Amino acid sequence: MKPGRILLPLACALHFAFCGWAQEASCLDSLSQNTGLPSPIEGNAVEILYDAAQYYDSLLEDIGKAQDYIMMECHIFRQDSISTRFLDAMGRRAEEGVKVYLVIDYLGSTQRIEEHKLIPNQLSRKYLKPYMDKGVCIAMYNKRGLFPREHRKLAIVDGKVAYVGGMNVTDLYLKGIEDVGEFRDKHTRVTGPAVDSLHTGFCRIWSECSEVELTGREGLPLGDASCR
Repeated sequence: MKPGRILLPLACALHFAFCGWAQEASCLDSLSQNTGLPSPIEGNAVEILYDAAQYYDSLLEDIGKAQDYIMMECHIFRQDSISTRFLDAMGRRAEEGVKVYLVIDYLGSTQRIEEHKLIPNQLSRKYLKPYMDKGVCIAMYNKRGLFPREHRKLAIVDGKVAYVGGMNVTDLYLKGIEDVGEFRDKHTRVTGPAVDSLHTGFCRIWSECSEVELTGREGLPLGDASCR
């Protein structure tokens, strides 16, 4: 285990022990200043999504209601039935004038590791092109190098709701893997001021991997990218 994975939780525990749990809010602010971690943002509502079906259904519902823009980034976006549902939903909104931006990690989604070798995966330009023709802007993250990779799983709809957590977009999250079992990742649905920070984080990633400029509301630097 890397030292940082031990030292940071230990520092948090010691900090709270000295501050006292009764002063939790001020402790968090002090901890942020001392460690460089983001400051807590109040006034948010967070819903925990415990499985992939719940996450996918909730996000697809919000995508269907989008009026202004949709932003999404994902490490694994496999060419299968659930990704097709997402692309179909994004394509419909794009045809209605909603701006849609999708960042997919190139290595995570177009290749897989098998016996320590990179093997081509199923995510072809032929599959994506019909949606791009409808107006869905799709960018591949880091097509040339091995590192860094895009491991965030983030979606933002109209700057009002955000989804962030551990789930990728693949049927494997619904079916599990034979001889391995089901995925135990969780996701969250967030509303409130924290969405601004997630928005800014997406804008930074988009600027790294696409020449398409973000304009209008979706391009506004609403806040510090304190959620990474």
